[in-house]
Amino acid sequence: MIPRLLLLLALVGGVAATGYWAYRGPGPEPTTADGGRRAVEATLRTVTITDHDADGCPARRLEAERLLQYADSDDAILWQPRLTLIDRGPHWRLDAPFGRWRRDAGAEVVLLQEAVRIRREAEPEGRALAVDTRDLAVYPDTEEAWSAHRSVIRDGAGRLVGTGLHLDWPAERVRLLADVHGGYRVR
Repeated sequence: MIPRLLLLLALVGGVAATGYWAYRGPGPEPTTADGGRRAVEATLRTVTITDHDADGCPARRLEAERLLQYADSDDAILWQPRLTLIDRGPHWRLDAPFGRWRRDAGAEVVLLQEAVRIRREAEPEGRALAVDTRDLAVYPDTEEAWSAHRSVIRDGAGRLVGTGLHLDWPAERVRLLADVHGGYRVR
């Protein structure tokens, strides 16, 4: 009786693990218009790409556990992307389980997919900032990011919740766009 129970538990655990793995994947493999599989141009593991500003200083860094590039497009699929926005003050760090890096109408776009965590370390006169949202579109050329989903902003003094998010990192400004509520401790 005990071996059958253990076998049944192992089988249920295997099915649950397989279901979780399939759910966490970036989705089905894209196909071409005629239904064929897309040709992979390159697969890279442990990728770090640093972009520099006009003065030659690092402006942003994109890291990923894996990058998949298709031969028929400029899109790249990213696994475990981390985008670091290097600024005069503390850096902004954006993490997500999956992402895409592409050119959209001539502009570079990094789409961070699923749960996105945004962190900025504390400045000497300020507080650290933490933002949680989903599906964030980052536009490095205009130095801003947008999300249409529920977002939560936390710092050492309180918490704000709202729908929609705009991040302007040179101005060090994070805005919630609608249905904003929350609270702060009074000093």
